[in-house]
Amino acid sequence: MSVVFPIAYFGSISYYKDLISCVDIVFEVEEHFVKQSIRNRARILTANGIMELSIPMIKPNGAKTLTKDVLVSTSLDWRKDHWRAIESAYKHAAYFDHYGEEVKEMVYQTTPDLVGFNLNIMERLKTWLDLPYSFVCSTTFTPVELKETDYRFRFTSHPFQSEYQYFQVFQDKIPFVGDLCLLDAIFNLGPMARTLLIP
Repeated sequence: MSVVFPIAYFGSISYYKDLISCVDIVFEVEEHFVKQSIRNRARILTANGIMELSIPMIKPNGAKTLTKDVLVSTSLDWRKDHWRAIESAYKHAAYFDHYGEEVKEMVYQTTPDLVGFNLNIMERLKTWLDLPYSFVCSTTFTPVELKETDYRFRFTSHPFQSEYQYFQVFQDKIPFVGDLCLLDAIFNLGPMARTLLIP
């Protein structure tokens, strides 16, 4: 039986833990786009605390626009703001020099649709950490059912636990913050971020 997931912009650690625990993953792209969700938002940790990055979108059919039809805003301003925030937050992280330029490329990519934009990022993160999951995108809408095989509106099966703590850039003044976007772990732990996802 297929397990249904939303796409994600730099998804959280628990999101990726859920992904790799499942088989027959379907990314739902035939749904009406859900506002204020991981589909176009990511959380990073800055010197001032948690910051939410949000991709501005163009919805050709208004509220009835399907996720697969949502376009990424062509304005460079949001890309500049996202990259500036990421760089400021992680430039002193142990692995920023290793991954920074590629992350910048991902933020500045010109893929026009949100699904393609996010899938390019997800494929890169999957490759970096050698994550064992595969997926297809939906071709018809899967009705929402609140059960174990539908992750679109449910809490994670793998909540971030305190034992997963790792060193964060601003640890000297901000208590550890768990379950940020996977970039936080990658910049701070490098390839070892995989150990947060796979025991």
